Amino acid sequence: MNSNTFSTAIRSIAVPATVLALFWTKVAVRRVIALVKLSPIVVIGGTVFIVAFVYTKTDVAISLNIEHFIIIMALLFFAGLIYSFKSINIPDKLIRYSKSAFSNHALQRFFFIQRAIANNVYTLVFMALVFLKWINPDFPLNPAILPALFLLFTVCSFGVLVMRHRDMQRTARAVTWPRRVNINAAIKSTVLDFMTPSFLLLALISVTLFVVVFIDYMSDTHIEAHLLFAIFLGISALGFTSISDALTGVNWAFYAVINRAFTYQFKRAALFLVAVFAPMIIISAAVNANYLFVYLYAEALLITFFISAGFLNIPAPVSVFLISGFTAITLYISYINPYLTLIMAMPATLLLIKARSDYYDNL
Repeated sequence: MNSNTFSTAIRSIAVPATVLALFWTKVAVRRVIALVKLSPIVVIGGTVFIVAFVYTKTDVAISLNIEHFIIIMALLFFAGLIYSFKSINIPDKLIRYSKSAFSNHALQRFFFIQRAIANNVYTLVFMALVFLKWINPDFPLNPAILPALFLLFTVCSFGVLVMRHRDMQRTARAVTWPRRVNINAAIKSTVLDFMTPSFLLLALISVTLFVVVFIDYMSDTHIEAHLLFAIFLGISALGFTSISDALTGVNWAFYAVINRAFTYQFKRAALFLVAVFAPMIIISAAVNANYLFVYLYAEALLITFFISAGFLNIPAPVSVFLISGFTAITLYISYINPYLTLIMAMPATLLLIKARSDYYDNL
């Protein structure tokens, strides 16, 4: 083979490969942008944490017993199901494939399979951590168990997606139970506004971590009081984080007509957080009985700051920076001395004033 023939063969392979690579890169970028738009606080915050962890090249090996493994698997399973219940406008998603040779039924199934895999991406992350030896189970774990569990979770998620789609298509079916249940309109609107999949996922993770830490604490009550204060406060902060994402998705044009008062919207979000995390906050306060009022004060500061961040008219990365910085400083000084958390009232108050101004500007 001469040099000209060889060069021609290389070009004939390189050009299609380059075009294909650019095409899939474009698809990947679009998917990432769509994911960031769906839940910017969670996605960007998680990415920053992972990048920081990898950049520091920390040699960490987390030991995992069978009880914690079961809890984590249950958490991942329910997280996938929670995301499967999210409403999806399927025709809009499939319109780009309308000229393909596949039937609409086959396209819907392909779409549901993709969504089921995406809904269980956290299980894939956990599998990667185990295979990379960052998590070391201290019990015999067959390497085939994790892929089998991922397949099971994906199948369950796929089943939920299909059943939910079928239920939405049964328009002729009479739905009578809402007429028999008298629920206050303010409660229903609050749940619909704030109970997003991202919020449910972080709330589930937060509660699971709390249960694990509380069980460990009950088995070893000689933990340093300051450290225990900071740990329980950090678990609560994790659960509160997604309220900022939920606030960005609220239909404020509707509330501009119904009730546009900032005080009403702030109280609504605060009461929602307190209602969801009340058992965890009460038990944490009882465990930190020596710092009872300081602990409740710190929880109120976190709630105030996170809700205020959701009303700010700023880009998502800036919001992530503010939330991460405030949380890190609060947890650090609470570990040094819980009473030092009193000084965090100033930034929380300033952000609340700024949030009130931005809220009225955006109406």
